[in-house]
Amino acid sequence: MPFDSRRLKERKLVQWALAYLAGAWVLLQVLGLVADAFDWSPLVLRLAFVVFGVGFLAALVLAWFHGERGRQRLSGPELLLLCILLGAAGVGVEVVRRSATRASASSATVSRSDEVSRGGVERDSMATVAPGAVASAQQSAVAVLPFVNMSSDPENEYFSDGITEELISDLSQVAGLRVASRTSAFTFKGRTVDVQEVGRRLNVGAIVEGSVRKEGSRLRITAQLVDAANGFHLWSEAYDRELKDVFAIQEEISRAIVDALKIRLTAGDGGLRATHRTSDPEVYSHYLRGRYLWNQRKEAALRNAIEEFEAALAIDPGFAAAQAGLADAYVVLPVFSSIAMAEVIPKAKAAVLRALELDPGLAEAHATLGTIKTYYDWDWAGAEREYRTAIELNPSYASAHQWLSEHLQITGRFDEALAEARQAQSLDPLSPVIGLVLGSALVHVGDLTGALDAFHAALELDPNFGDLYTDIGTLYLSQRKYPEAIEALERAAAYTRSPTARGKLGFALAAAERTEEARAILRSLEQERRTDFIPASSIAMVHLGLGEKGLALDWLEKSRDDHDWEMPWLKVESIWETLRGEPRYRRILETMGLDNPTAADLAPDPGPS
Repeated sequence: MPFDSRRLKERKLVQWALAYLAGAWVLLQVLGLVADAFDWSPLVLRLAFVVFGVGFLAALVLAWFHGERGRQRLSGPELLLLCILLGAAGVGVEVVRRSATRASASSATVSRSDEVSRGGVERDSMATVAPGAVASAQQSAVAVLPFVNMSSDPENEYFSDGITEELISDLSQVAGLRVASRTSAFTFKGRTVDVQEVGRRLNVGAIVEGSVRKEGSRLRITAQLVDAANGFHLWSEAYDRELKDVFAIQEEISRAIVDALKIRLTAGDGGLRATHRTSDPEVYSHYLRGRYLWNQRKEAALRNAIEEFEAALAIDPGFAAAQAGLADAYVVLPVFSSIAMAEVIPKAKAAVLRALELDPGLAEAHATLGTIKTYYDWDWAGAEREYRTAIELNPSYASAHQWLSEHLQITGRFDEALAEARQAQSLDPLSPVIGLVLGSALVHVGDLTGALDAFHAALELDPNFGDLYTDIGTLYLSQRKYPEAIEALERAAAYTRSPTARGKLGFALAAAERTEEARAILRSLEQERRTDFIPASSIAMVHLGLGEKGLALDWLEKSRDDHDWEMPWLKVESIWETLRGEPRYRRILETMGLDNPTAADLAPDPGPS
């Protein structure tokens, strides 16, 4: 049957179609302007396109049945067509919504870039919360992923990282909320992530993502909270402010996240503990640069971090966080350089005490002071008090649990040490350092198979982590598996050039009767000690492997006088077990306050190795 164009004219189908398209176009333009002004999600416009598209088909149906004859009751075929179109609209809306959710969850970096690139006007908080989603997200654990640096200057990376760390710190103050540590969260930096994978690996129920654009004195921060179970957005917001308002923005974000998660705030000051901060943006920038450099754990970066913290304190000496940062930099520096602890630890102690004077509730500073008391002062009771105070102030601070575990291992309380190591790992599951401490705790409770598994699991996180190979080599040494020990310690020495790894390698070579190679390492360490700081304990290890106990004890006494970083482990480290019966060894322990018996002391002397 030939097509009859007169029927189209009779039903005014073309006029209906043109009128509808014109009206829809106008409405979409208006909707786009409103969406930009109020920073609505792109999902709104996508859903509008679906609705208008299906509505266009519905308009054609109505025109066909009503265009010619005017108003009348709906016929059966017409009603059926409209129902089909209504169902199609519902399916289309759901498909678009699910697609948008998946895209946001799996391509967080791209979505944040789009949001920031739209620009915005200065406004007060106008948060968006997914209807019904909050009730399903009553989570007790959250991870803050590294905020993306959207500034034109890549050097502003320190600022976006710093904002992330500050949010982690702020949220950690909330009672009832567990916050994944920085180490684990920053594992995902620069990666396109799936929030469900992040939630599973970090054992959290919600994910915070965001971006930072810093241009001169202007600051734009976007943030969003996503349910890790299903990818739904629970809350999102963008802030356009002056740089001086950065602290207020951080607090607003933290409070909004807490509200969205329905976590009860701590009693007292309304929930988020007020810390002693600076009001000067320049001071804050120096502080964030210092923390950024400190996290790199390299000698040059640590020296630059000290300069940044000192620059901040030169302007604002009362900035507690900068005092604590300066202390942290000094504490870590001997581990990554040839500087003696005696040269920098007194400076670290002065800085951390000043930080606690300014802000007694600074958990990180208490933990740092505990580390100084453990590894330099040998004030065992005082160190434990500081660690436990830090944990009381911030139960989510994984490093405090880690350092307490080390302290408990050193003092022979191995079961308690293992419990703290496991707690640290639950808070920071992707930290290779905590994996190392867990493996060490398992060694001390006698679970060598579990320890080896823990070490290898940590190596999967960081295959180049030399200290892990050192501990693996030490474990093999305790089992008299010298070929395996030598292989592991050679890798440790190659990765780190650590004097401790080289000292243990010399011990292993001597025990395997490769005497000349052991003496070559001994000569190398002694030669380097003439110009750089080499821990005397490393030299003592090689002498002990060679069976020269007297010389080993001579060097251990030097190590005690130097307050070497390794000395606190003297009593429980298996490499020293053949010295247990030596009076000079016992006197060294007495001077360090480690003369109380431990499980290691009660074990039978294995005899010469």
